Amino acid sequence: MTFAQTFRANVRARVVAWARGVQINQFVLAHWPPAKEWKRRTLEAWLRWHFHHGFLSLALNDNNSIAGLVIARPVMVPPSRHDWYTFDDEGPCLFVDLVISAQPHALKGLGFAILQRFGMREKVAWRPDIKSDAVRIYPARAIRRNLLRYVLGQTRYE
Repeated sequence: MTFAQTFRANVRARVVAWARGVQINQFVLAHWPPAKEWKRRTLEAWLRWHFHHGFLSLALNDNNSIAGLVIARPVMVPPSRHDWYTFDDEGPCLFVDLVISAQPHALKGLGFAILQRFGMREKVAWRPDIKSDAVRIYPARAIRRNLLRYVLGQTRYE
């Protein structure tokens, strides 16, 4: 591959990534009301940081439009509500910052995406209210079991 071909391929990849980034920003603004309170550049930087570290996963429709989005990161302990960037790759807890599912099927895919990306952790935690310090923590095995039951269509939880 010549330098010119490599350069064109890199430029093409950057244009595609930029376009996807714009699409992600628009999706979050349309489906997550707290994002409207943030400065545009702050939201873009936060999403870009998570995307760059591999903490942002997407569920796409057949036409490549976004159906859902999850931002999750491994941590040692669930962070305070003012800590949006701390992570530890070896952390036993998976902290979910944001889940948006615009379509019912997207939630299934997002669940499996974070399981594939991070593997099994001991706990899964999230903050039900962005303005609160309250954190919900659940055993990761229970989340995985319920996700599998949901995907397999079982409605009884024993």
